[in-house]
Amino acid sequence: MSNGIRPSGAGHVSTPSTTAVENKIKPEKTTPAKQQSETTESNGTARSNANAMRGDLGFSGQINQMVLENAVLQADADPNAANNLRVNTLPPQLEKANVPKNVREDLLKQMSGKSGPELKQLLDKTDKALASKDPAGEVKSVVLQGKVDAYMDSFNSTYEIGGKKVEATPHFRMTDGASGPAGRKETSQVRADLQKLIEKHDKGKPKDQQLWNKEMHDAVRFTAAGKPSADQVKMVTDALIKSGEFEKAKAKHPGLSDSETIRMMQWNHGIGIDCAGYVSQAFVEVHGATRGKFKLQSVSDENLMYLKGNPNFTQVKPADVRPGDLIALDPPTKGDVGHTALVRDHHIATTAEQNGLTDLGAQKFSKDGDKIHVYEVDASWSAGPDGSLKGGLVRKTWLFNEDTGKWALTRPDGKGGLEINTSSMNGPYHHPMNGIFRPKRE
Repeated sequence: MSNGIRPSGAGHVSTPSTTAVENKIKPEKTTPAKQQSETTESNGTARSNANAMRGDLGFSGQINQMVLENAVLQADADPNAANNLRVNTLPPQLEKANVPKNVREDLLKQMSGKSGPELKQLLDKTDKALASKDPAGEVKSVVLQGKVDAYMDSFNSTYEIGGKKVEATPHFRMTDGASGPAGRKETSQVRADLQKLIEKHDKGKPKDQQLWNKEMHDAVRFTAAGKPSADQVKMVTDALIKSGEFEKAKAKHPGLSDSETIRMMQWNHGIGIDCAGYVSQAFVEVHGATRGKFKLQSVSDENLMYLKGNPNFTQVKPADVRPGDLIALDPPTKGDVGHTALVRDHHIATTAEQNGLTDLGAQKFSKDGDKIHVYEVDASWSAGPDGSLKGGLVRKTWLFNEDTGKWALTRPDGKGGLEINTSSMNGPYHHPMNGIFRPKRE
């Protein structure tokens, strides 16, 4: 995940025009000799490609033949120019497929921020969506997936350690005793500890170098409760680094990378984010609304276990899941807590993917011919009593066997496949299924 990507706000954002998108990618300059050689060798192919393109897209009489041929020639020699040409020809295809205007604008905006292989990958996904039975719905899924990625990227903050730039995502934090070391489990303990550390750093420093202020107070409050924004996690973590806590964590956890040490430093001080804290904020951002619009609880009180009775949501079957849907799981036993995750991707497992599945334990998850659904989901996961680095904000893969109704957790097997652990409940992650939810307005 790359740093610096921040989700857009609720206000109006102007969408770049097609011209702006096409200017984003600059084709490589071609020398006259090289161009003449390529033209001589490829003229027949270029004319054939141009004619086919014009026929496929219904552009007859709209695009000058010579201009199109030159564009195809340039695209053959330059991958960036090929991407550029594909972006230029995309708007009428989207309109013809009845993709809503706001979705078209969101897609072009996402493309304007990419280049090279990343742009090609997004274009390939869009082409596949346009060729599906439901092009408008599938293109919307492509856009929602991009928004899910962007929001998760926004939590991968960059910190300065000894003159180096180090990226790290938040560790896990659940309020009041569910995570953190002894003496820093309760929210009040965590808040008091952080305030004391930061004020100690500030002592004797000029006002403009002090860290404690109202903004930091709010960041500490939400972070200690496991419900911070990306900026609040970064603000508190930066304060710990500036207060000398990174060096202490390095000594306490030798052998870890700088990124892992940052996360263990967060755990040591009881800061991070829980599943509902991340998923509820991500859900609102991805769907471009407000908490009030969805009638969600406040961030500090949210657990997402009540959506069945919320009139702004509709339940979705596992086979119909798409990016941006929210999965809520009930507590497995009395006294436990539930779990929530945001869907990043859903597809049917290919034969190759099914062949790469290795069962763990005696309970076999699937047999040949079963229809297996694959879900990529984002959440903040429990870190156990000692702050396992497998916890915190992570993207994981779940499986659902449509023929048997079984769910499974997965982990990489080190050979390019997945080890699967069949869930002991009627939902993934060894939890009972509460429901899969999507905004009704969609």
